[in-house]
Amino acid sequence: MAIDTLPQGVFPTMITPFRDDLSIDWPGVDAVVDYYLGNDAAGVFAVCGSSELPTLSHDERFELAARVVRRAGGAPVVASATFGGPLVRQAEDVKRMRDAGVAAVVVLTSEIAEPGASDSQWMDRLRALLDLTAGVPLGFYEIPGPNKRLLTPRMLRATAETGRFLFHKDTSCRLDLIEKKARATEGTALGFYNANASSVLHSLRCGGAGYSGIASNYYPRLWAWLCGNWREEPRRAEDLQTSLAVWERAAGSQYPAGAKAYLNMRGVPIGTACRSGSASLAENDLRILASLVALVERAEGELCGRGGSA
Repeated sequence: MAIDTLPQGVFPTMITPFRDDLSIDWPGVDAVVDYYLGNDAAGVFAVCGSSELPTLSHDERFELAARVVRRAGGAPVVASATFGGPLVRQAEDVKRMRDAGVAAVVVLTSEIAEPGASDSQWMDRLRALLDLTAGVPLGFYEIPGPNKRLLTPRMLRATAETGRFLFHKDTSCRLDLIEKKARATEGTALGFYNANASSVLHSLRCGGAGYSGIASNYYPRLWAWLCGNWREEPRRAEDLQTSLAVWERAAGSQYPAGAKAYLNMRGVPIGTACRSGSASLAENDLRILASLVALVERAEGELCGRGGSA
């Protein structure tokens, strides 16, 4: 897929459905993609932290991305592909992921250089990766966890000006950094997709392109409404942002099992099996998720005029 920019809006951080034996539930993968795109997602971010990336085998990562691309039917899919090791190996994985059909191959910022590397050393390593992957559209993901590396506004601007980057999933969670980094992408093809649910409206006002965080699994239609209507309906956008920030606490509980249970409640035929962490949910967790479903469906009816569906 050759595109110059990615659409603005929501890119759900895709969960991976598993069967009880913890093999990938491929029909479930299709159903989750259908849910996202049927609920106004602009695209899909596959093979990410929410996908339980560390638990996927090397080959599964590419198989999963290819399956999502096929099911998305032309909607843009981005997927991670720098999994550590020598840059030559990372470059090979970038090209292999591109061959899977994704619109942009996402660079995990923590994997480019050693944890103690300076920003200039990191940039030198990135330039080497660019040389090894000439022509491949790329993105960034400031993946949480060990050795998390945030890009500075200056680093983001420098990479945006190469013309190679289309997607940046930001996990700064700081209003000052979010503003500076979103503005650093202005006038370039690089889209700034905030992962921090409580500050999405702020980032949109600063030039951000949309949202790509865990709550996009739950109510992509509401995030899409916020991204598409914040200018024309500022008061309703403020009210929705407030609700989304509060609901984030429920969305993050027992994640990703909670997200899988929620999707099942919305009609997506998947189970809660996880390779990372427990898949068991207490009765109180399920009651909270059921309440969240009711709140979301009411908001979708009021804002969008229709409820979500699988």
